[in-house]
Amino acid sequence: MDDRAERDAVLRDERARAARAAELRAVTELMTPPAELVSTDLFDVGPLHEVLPAAFDELAVEFGALVEERAAGTDDAPARNTTPRLRALSVQLGLLNAGPRDVVALYDRYMSALGDDGTEPDLEARFTAARITLLHLMGLIATYYRRAALIDRRRAPDMVSDRM
Repeated sequence: MDDRAERDAVLRDERARAARAAELRAVTELMTPPAELVSTDLFDVGPLHEVLPAAFDELAVEFGALVEERAAGTDDAPARNTTPRLRALSVQLGLLNAGPRDVVALYDRYMSALGDDGTEPDLEARFTAARITLLHLMGLIATYYRRAALIDRRRAPDMVSDRM
């Protein structure tokens, strides 16, 4: 019976690793824009990791630190509130005109660097923390752009009246 429990545990670990690998492949596909998108050619805008690699590297380090901090929390000692730092990261991304693919690239960079090092519960906690951090960051950057659009809309009438 002990042998069977051990085989079951190994099988669970293998399935979890396969699921993580599949998720990383899917994320990589999300980062690759379809060929029919021409906005990068028209507006001379490319992925942040290509256009500003040093800035992207710094943002990726901060994203990774936030994920690690969130993953370090336990039931007895929950992780510190990372929202203020995550909000600051979203502002930095917004100021660099980052898009959703750039945010996914941060996640991909962290997950690719993570690999299969560590125990299964530790890896699962990091994957979960990375997903939650990604979703939280996506929401914050959407809020950043929504606020920027509202500010532009409020300024638009003033600009029109200045021209007349």
